Amino acid sequence: MGKVATVNEILPPVDMKSVEAALADITTSWRKTTEAILNTADTLYKYQSSEDWAVISEELDRRNIIKISVQKFLVGIAQNPTLMDSSVRQSLPPHYNTLYHMSRIDGDKLRSLLKKGTINPSTLLEEVRKLADKFSLKKKSTTKVVVTPTYIKIVSSKGQLSTRRENEIVNLIQENYPDLTVSLK
Repeated sequence: MGKVATVNEILPPVDMKSVEAALADITTSWRKTTEAILNTADTLYKYQSSEDWAVISEELDRRNIIKISVQKFLVGIAQNPTLMDSSVRQSLPPHYNTLYHMSRIDGDKLRSLLKKGTINPSTLLEEVRKLADKFSLKKKSTTKVVVTPTYIKIVSSKGQLSTRRENEIVNLIQENYPDLTVSLK
């Protein structure tokens, strides 16, 4: 039986400068993913206040561009000023689901976690979920708020609203205020 060659004997030596250049190139490209997610989140958030939002949202979903559930995550991301701050973008993971769960963390705490490196581009979804559960904006409040029902009368200058239009209005309110329960009577 002859001598078995080792990997070092078969493969030429690695040019680390070439490897580093490739890593830098790939990292730059991958970072664009985070930028694209944040830009899309910001764009959706801006259109969400438009009177055509319900139709825009439905069409994005129907055309398989962005599902409604993903749209809601992206809008949640855009509503978090810390995530939208360009100075922290290099520290963010390039995953919309992870960014959404980060958006649930109190802004000051989130900024601190980013600064310490606890949250970084390689942070996994499960890690962020645990942090979000621990530092959630909703957990901060210790006072129970009791809200009495409020009734809103919607009147159109064009007469009776269609059921579809009424539902669009309810959906718009619900999307903008997810902590409220909105219903038609």
